[in-house]
Amino acid sequence: MRSFGGPPCADAGAQAITTTPSSPVPRRADPRTWICPRVLLGEPGSTVGRLMQLMAPPGSSRIQGFSTAVPQLSEAGLWQYKEATGTSALDAAMAISDVGLPGEVPWKKMSAEELENQYCPSQWVVRLGAEEALRTYSQIGIEATRRARATRKSLLHVPYGDGEGEKVDIYFPDEAAEALPFFLFFHGGYWQSGSKDESAFMVDPLTAQGVAVVIVAYDIAPKGTLDQMVDQVTRSVAFVQTRYPSNGGIYLCGHSAGAHLAAMMLLANWTKHGVTPNLKGFFLVSGVFDLEPIMYTSQNIALQLTLEDAQRNSPQLKVAQTQPVDPTCRVLVVVGQFDSPEFHRQSWEFYQTLCQGEWKASFEQLHDVDHFEIVENLTQKDNVLTQVGPHPWHPFRGRQHRSRRSLLDAQTRSSRPAWPAWRNSVSTKTTKKISQM
Repeated sequence: MRSFGGPPCADAGAQAITTTPSSPVPRRADPRTWICPRVLLGEPGSTVGRLMQLMAPPGSSRIQGFSTAVPQLSEAGLWQYKEATGTSALDAAMAISDVGLPGEVPWKKMSAEELENQYCPSQWVVRLGAEEALRTYSQIGIEATRRARATRKSLLHVPYGDGEGEKVDIYFPDEAAEALPFFLFFHGGYWQSGSKDESAFMVDPLTAQGVAVVIVAYDIAPKGTLDQMVDQVTRSVAFVQTRYPSNGGIYLCGHSAGAHLAAMMLLANWTKHGVTPNLKGFFLVSGVFDLEPIMYTSQNIALQLTLEDAQRNSPQLKVAQTQPVDPTCRVLVVVGQFDSPEFHRQSWEFYQTLCQGEWKASFEQLHDVDHFEIVENLTQKDNVLTQVGPHPWHPFRGRQHRSRRSLLDAQTRSSRPAWPAWRNSVSTKTTKKISQM
């Protein structure tokens, strides 16, 4: 079995930060390193090398060290990604980066250290150091939860099952309606860290707009297995439907590992639980949907996934054969611009798989945010994911299947270019530095 390389990723929790060796896997501290070093060094045989050739202006003989003799790329994957995200061709190539095109299995070609780095989100944060990013994320979550518990109507530590960890916190708007929409959030932490007690990011902005918010706890590893977590999350959804049968719709949101757990609800057998939840929407934020790569990273030390475990719990492998409980249910797959290329690939390929089935799916790359900032921003009332309009939910309102419109057109492009100027001017000197990282 392939082993992971380098020190373990600290993203599994705050405790891991204090035990991580002083010299972690080198962090890509400069956003320019999103451009694959192989591209900058002029390896025309690489996938990105072929992508870069597509971007050469007519009549151009070379671009970033590539000659026009490099075979032209005919795959439609790059252009589908480009159009869905509303980005330039170069931005799309950057996002796909050295992990290849949809349909490929690029992670199997990576070294153990490369794979570890791809699945360590804090290593891709450019606004802060890796450890500081994790501390900031935890602090914002703790403060948001403290504020929500102090200022909002709530029912805390409500059991949805018999297990010690099977609890939910429910937050209500000040003016309760007869048919409240319910927003359920599943926290991240690579299935081995995190807590509902530090995850109430979106409570203030959503309850202020008449939405009830449910923060779900589940037994993380090593106490809980992945199968147990999926079962617990399924029962938490059934619990909300049973307790509030006249709800105005149930919306599931998960971040990172929580996005995986939310996605597994697309596969749930609700007849087993004696209830059919009124599912209206899914928000899958920076998730992992194919778990096989995780087996070969340090995250699997606690999870102990076998190949059978990984395949059984990979919605990427099964969702195309499933049908929505409600044909009006929509799925929004979201990834941050500064998530790692593997996280981009996972989200994009899961969106494509949804489109192969009967799901009404949309894909969005949120500009100027990283893996943690994308959730930290849920504390803001003007955030794109916390703006509630007439039913259905605002981010879905008026949106078409396989939407290509950016949710952040007005919000981010007016304040900062979607393609920073420095990405168009990577010097040879810079290239040498990147190649030595």
